[in-house]
Amino acid sequence: MTLCSCPSAAARTSLFIYSLNCLFSLLRSLSVVFYNSYLPILVNQHPEIAAAPSNLRSVIYHEISNYMSTMGYIFGYVGSVLVSLVAIALSIFISKEDDLNVRAILCFGGFWWAAFSIYSFLYLKEHPGKQLQRGEWLMAKGWISTATTLKQAAACPQTFKFLVAYFFYSDSYSTIVTVGVLLMKDVMCMKPLQLGIILLEVFLLAVLGNAMALRIQRRFKIQTKFMIFGCLSGYMFLSAFSLLGLIRNSPVGLKSIPEAYLFAAVHGLIIGAVQSYSRTIFCDLLIPGKEAEFFALYEITDKGSSWLGSFSLLFYLFPPQVFFRTLRNCRRGLLTRMWV
Repeated sequence: MTLCSCPSAAARTSLFIYSLNCLFSLLRSLSVVFYNSYLPILVNQHPEIAAAPSNLRSVIYHEISNYMSTMGYIFGYVGSVLVSLVAIALSIFISKEDDLNVRAILCFGGFWWAAFSIYSFLYLKEHPGKQLQRGEWLMAKGWISTATTLKQAAACPQTFKFLVAYFFYSDSYSTIVTVGVLLMKDVMCMKPLQLGIILLEVFLLAVLGNAMALRIQRRFKIQTKFMIFGCLSGYMFLSAFSLLGLIRNSPVGLKSIPEAYLFAAVHGLIIGAVQSYSRTIFCDLLIPGKEAEFFALYEITDKGSSWLGSFSLLFYLFPPQVFFRTLRNCRRGLLTRMWV
């Protein structure tokens, strides 16, 4: 008997898959926390920081921090391009019967993560953490540590202000992109191959955008917070441009495939930069010696706001008096994201 004709078996399989997805999402978030935690440690151990005179140490610290954070994202997006190219090749040349091509892509992704994890274990030096005291329970310790870190962040006005701002704007640019993809897929009826090209365009331009942003910042000596503001202004432009589609008989407003490629180009040029500079500025605001705790709070702030964008879209898609409206109302949801 196949799974399709056995609802209980299908339900058990779905529950197992969802459980694995939750577990892997948790582990991935933890890996990001520990990865980010290494940045301030590596910057502080940089030879130029140790050799710098005390009056210039702060300036050199910011330059090296921006450089290392940017290069981290550049290499990350280069990896994304390589993985995407392999995934596209596997989806084309491997049989689609029984979703064999999808399984091959997932298998390759696992090998990719495993290979670079082994490299990290072998060549990245250990950074000793705090020992679990006798009588402490690991799960309770995590919640207590998070609450303590939140109190410490609240006691530092600039850190708390940044976390509040990041809580809102990190979800805003994610929602803008989500709405853009929905419009490309369901309104412009773009094919999977076209969406794949869009994805590659974003990754490639993210590499270029990171390098350009670092060069511009160094050339004009722009503060990190103004670099973030410039990137967020780009997302304001994407929101405003897409809102033009609400005007009756408007020829523009994310209605055609060329506009979709323009949308992806702007997003690609600024997404890596805003991620890199957000991480860099947070490195300056955390308490030394508590890198993992503060970056855990940073990740919670990022993921914890994921419901805001969905809520703003549902407000327009499912108003109380009407059960369903077309995706045209997604554009109106961009109005709240642009305001944020």
